[in-house]
This record gives sequence, structure tokens and C-alpha cells, in this order.
Amino acid sequence: MEIDLPTIPPKIIIGSINLNKNEISLSNEYIHFSCQLSSDCCGNNDFFVPISDMDIERIENNGYAIDQIIETQSPELRFARDGTAEKHYWMKRKPYTGKCTFLENNLCSIHEFKPFTCRIFPFQLIGKEPGVFDISIHNSNICKSILNVKKEESNNAQILTDILNEVKSENKRRQIYFKKYGNN
Repeated sequence: MEIDLPTIPPKIIIGSINLNKNEISLSNEYIHFSCQLSSDCCGNNDFFVPISDMDIERIENNGYAIDQIIETQSPELRFARDGTAEKHYWMKRKPYTGKCTFLENNLCSIHEFKPFTCRIFPFQLIGKEPGVFDISIHNSNICKSILNVKKEESNNAQILTDILNEVKSENKRRQIYFKKYGNN
């Protein structure tokens, strides 16, 4: 017997955030997201988590060594939200299973200080112009906690507000970090 599960196409844009005006705007794609703590995102072999030097420092400050955090010490250059290039690494995975090294008993052992990418997952930022981002469902589309719903059942506004606040918080951390270490 085959069961049809609801599917949401990846890259659906649920709205935009504007850091310059501290505003959100909704699209006509309505979803409801409530994390079911399935840990599929942490155990998926196809989902690689990019982490920055700031993410690494935050995890190290909580008692973890660099070799527990990243796969290799060779960084990759990726474009940051402001258009500048930054070093990123890849989150370490457990041998054989490919699951995140911080996944223990299907729970995140670093939840309070996990990387930015994990904090906004299953959503991603798509830069439109400086300070303005579309928010879409991550192109891995592995989250089972997202449902297509009618407008009145949607929590898009709350999701966008939460992401806006998370990006503002991350930007404050970035300013402190770059003031301390520079952007190299």
C-alpha cells in the first residue's frame, strides 16, 4: 500500500525581509511550519551545513575542539549576505552514517549555539539587493514539517518575523566578531 505524503516544491518564496526598513512582506505562497524535531535535516547525506568562523568560535567557546566541528581545515570562499566573500567550512559528519556529529539521540547537542544555517533551516536567504532577501524553502526540501495551507492557516508572517530577528541578531554578532578579528 502506497501512502501519498504532502510535498512542497523547494525554492518556494514565502516572502521577503528588509533589514533596511525592518519589514517583512508576504508572498502568495502559504505554508505552515512547526518543527517536528525529526532530525532528518541533521542526518541527511545530501545536506551539507556551511559554517563560518563565527559559528566555529561560538561552538569552540562551549567546549568543542576544531576537529569535532569541521570536516577539513581548508576553507571555501562563499559570498556573504552583504556581497563580500567570506571563508566557510563544512560541518563535520559522523563516519559511515553521514549524520551531523552533534546529533545525539536524535537531538542537537549544540542547539543553543548551533550555526546560523541550522537556526533558520528549513529556510534560506536569497539576496535581492543589499539588506533585502527573499525567504525560500531550502532547496534540499527534506523537511517534513512544512505544509501547504490556506492563507488563514498560514504562519508565514511569524516565520518571516523570526528570520528577520535571527538575521539582525546574527548581524550584531558579525559586527562584534569582525571588530575583534577583522574580515579575512
